[in-house]
Amino acid sequence: MSASTWAYSNGEIVPLEQARYWPNDLAIIYGEIVYEATRTFGGQPFKLKEHIDRLYRSLHYCRLDPGLTPEELTEVTLQVVERNSPDLPDGSDTWIFHNITRGSHPQFPGVGRGDAGPSVLVWTHELGFKYWYRYYQEGAHCVTPSIRQVNIATQDPRMKTRSRMFLALAEQEVNALAPGAYTLLLDDEGRIAEGTGANFMLVSDGAILTPRTGTGLAGVSLATVRELSLDLGVEVREADLTLYDVFNAEEAFLSSTPYCLLPVTRVNGTQVGTGHPG
Repeated sequence: MSASTWAYSNGEIVPLEQARYWPNDLAIIYGEIVYEATRTFGGQPFKLKEHIDRLYRSLHYCRLDPGLTPEELTEVTLQVVERNSPDLPDGSDTWIFHNITRGSHPQFPGVGRGDAGPSVLVWTHELGFKYWYRYYQEGAHCVTPSIRQVNIATQDPRMKTRSRMFLALAEQEVNALAPGAYTLLLDDEGRIAEGTGANFMLVSDGAILTPRTGTGLAGVSLATVRELSLDLGVEVREADLTLYDVFNAEEAFLSSTPYCLLPVTRVNGTQVGTGHPG
């Protein structure tokens, strides 16, 4: 797989190797970084406006002004995708990343960009479809770790941020228990929240059930499932879901930007539905 040749970095499009963060950047010191991830279909960004809108909601929440309007960032994004498209193998699609940090720590003004303000980076990478191929054949196994979803009183999980050590610890725990399994987070009350990088949903009595808004990221892919379900006349509703609901479900899925929908056939080693995708 190939990464970008070009990236947008703080006002200009440069070779990717010139796009960097300095050691005094608050993303490194405090993890102050908001990001967004979009993908293309047939070379065209899918729901880029919805992703940019979500990015700016995260930025507003953490009081971070990127110095660009949504329209300006959209134009920059399209330029980066166009510049990098010749590097993609035929039939491939692109993962688009927006990383926005608060900039330099005020105690270290003489390093790197000094006090130049927020750092904005846009880059792309080829989507690695091979990582998900087998899950469409056999379904994914999800495991719930002892680590819980961040409490909304501490940090609203609807903000999309790279500051996610608790998620890394949860994934390490799951990988130690069941290598290759996906992490499914519960909240402090034992209700299903989300995956690490994915929304979770299940099918029960012909309806699609999802955790309530605010328990996890407001997924663009999940919103797309809602739209398609509405067109098909399938009910989608929010509920307080626990493992009891999962173990009695007909089907379960993960939704996420890179792979869209992924069937879940086991949770904590217990079969979901028939134990087969579909």
